[in-house]
Amino acid sequence: LHDALQMYVISGGCNSDPPVFGSVSCGEHICGDYWANGGTRDTDWYLYVPDTDTTIRWSAIGEIPTVIIIMDVTAGCADTEYVYLGGAGAAECDTVSLVVDVLAGHQIALFVSTDGIFSGYPCADGPFEYEAWLECISVPTPPNDDCANAIPVGEVVDMPWSNIGASTDNTGDCGELGSEIWYEYTAPSTGCYVTVDLCGSGYNGGFDVY
Repeated sequence: LHDALQMYVISGGCNSDPPVFGSVSCGEHICGDYWANGGTRDTDWYLYVPDTDTTIRWSAIGEIPTVIIIMDVTAGCADTEYVYLGGAGAAECDTVSLVVDVLAGHQIALFVSTDGIFSGYPCADGPFEYEAWLECISVPTPPNDDCANAIPVGEVVDMPWSNIGASTDNTGDCGELGSEIWYEYTAPSTGCYVTVDLCGSGYNGGFDVY
């Protein structure tokens, strides 16, 4: 993935055209190297596509202060397409980890680089090594996975929700939504007006009303 002809971000990923990623699987450890010099830093990008909804832990430790990032790039790598899932950094020889929920079939980009450092670690003084690893954690089924177990809800604003681990058991007017969770709202009176929206959610969703 290293390409000395590229500037600023070296190893492709979402910063190359077309995007280029290495691959990583659950339980896999990766030994890599990176550098930072002259206003440029080396970066490494890996792609993981889960078979099922799951929780992942992405970790790294390196000889240079290290940053890791997780992004959902299913829709693409452009600023208006990817979903930033998290980032964290650590000092040299300290472990940094991120834990996030991911959906089956989504393209998850995993990033490793120097933490805000763009000079002082030239290749000639290296190699500067890191180790990164990916763990998958089993996800419990949501309690409102089925219509029969819909959770009662009143008038709410910014209610947190997640369909991680939910099954697909419904085809409504919007087509098969996939990984559905269920809520039940009781209107206070006949003819009242109710607004439901998913604006501000971390990814595109949909809903049906029955």
